[in-house]
Amino acid sequence: MTSSPGTRAWRGAPAGGGNGGTVLLVDDERMLRRELAELLAEEGVAVVGEADSGIDGVALAALLAPDVVLMDLRMPGMGGLEATRRVRASLPGTRVIILSAYDDAGLQQSAREAGAIGYLVKGCAVDDILAALHAAAGAGDGQ
Repeated sequence: MTSSPGTRAWRGAPAGGGNGGTVLLVDDERMLRRELAELLAEEGVAVVGEADSGIDGVALAALLAPDVVLMDLRMPGMGGLEATRRVRASLPGTRVIILSAYDDAGLQQSAREAGAIGYLVKGCAVDDILAALHAAAGAGDGQ
């Protein structure tokens, strides 16, 4: 894995997290990742790592095998769709939820085709993110 300033893994994070399993955050917006990590931690969700690119997200997912990856759609280099395909191919038990600035039916369909189990628009309520994480963590592998 290429180590970059936006890539962090917490090896001491509890396995199986209390609410929504273990979560990896992948988004090129540092402030969004930090705020989201804090909000999820307040709700008892085990955020086990953060990555600022699709490439680093795929590598961290392989290292950490999280229950759920919360993935941005548009990032420099490898975007969220390709990163989702790669995570799902190498870790079929890991679910991916896209968190995007774009509320677009075509992108939502592309995300489903890439293997994402959900699609949320940035700015949605924390309760929506929590509900999606709970549903994804409890979903079977036969998406």
